[in-house]
Amino acid sequence: MVAAKRRSRFLLSMIGIKSGTELKLAKNPDITCKTVDERNQVDFNGEVTSLSDAALQAFSQLGFEYTALSGPWEWIYNGKRLDEIRREIEGASD
Repeated sequence: MVAAKRRSRFLLSMIGIKSGTELKLAKNPDITCKTVDERNQVDFNGEVTSLSDAALQAFSQLGFEYTALSGPWEWIYNGKRLDEIRREIEGASD
């Protein structure tokens, strides 16, 4: 049995997203956040937090209670989930 290779930690810089970029919540595109660095920090409702924490807060506003979410899966840029963009880039470099 071969162990699955774990991907490295997600960084906005991996997919070319710069500070100040608006991201939309996949579940409700009216909910947005703005990137504050090229790592994984965003401004959500005036608070600087991680992509994943911003997603948790957004889902909570929508009435969903989760203990964990994948920020790169829950936020979209130009109509694509951040995780999808990453997979496309990593697939192209294989």
